[in-house]
Amino acid sequence: MLLLKQRRGRGLTSPLTSAYYDNGGTFVVAVTRDTDQVVGVVGAQYKQTVDGRKLFQLRRMSIHSQARGLGVGGQLVHFLESQLQDMSEMYLYCSNVQDPARRLYHRLGFQIMDSSDYRDWPRGFQVCRFEKSYYG
Repeated sequence: MLLLKQRRGRGLTSPLTSAYYDNGGTFVVAVTRDTDQVVGVVGAQYKQTVDGRKLFQLRRMSIHSQARGLGVGGQLVHFLESQLQDMSEMYLYCSNVQDPARRLYHRLGFQIMDSSDYRDWPRGFQVCRFEKSYYG
């Protein structure tokens, strides 16, 4: 059983606090209820407003290896989405070698909008931009 906590800077370093909480972003930590062990984290960073739409970037999704495949990532993203006010769109970047993460993002309603070869990595390595809209 998980407990999701929105972190507001207490016990966190200043750069993390300002990167996520300035302008309305958030950072969420998943911990086990019984042992209070951190099993996952994710953040959403406000990026810009375009034509009245607030855009956020999903960042720093990380799930403990023993908690993968148990729904932690989905719970984190759903909780994070519920905490953001007036969000119009969220986007993230994910490589083509991160198959479990890509499947998760597809299940959560994100769609690949763009992909490009990453110049400094071996041939065939691509980075994809996933997007999800929250308006009609």
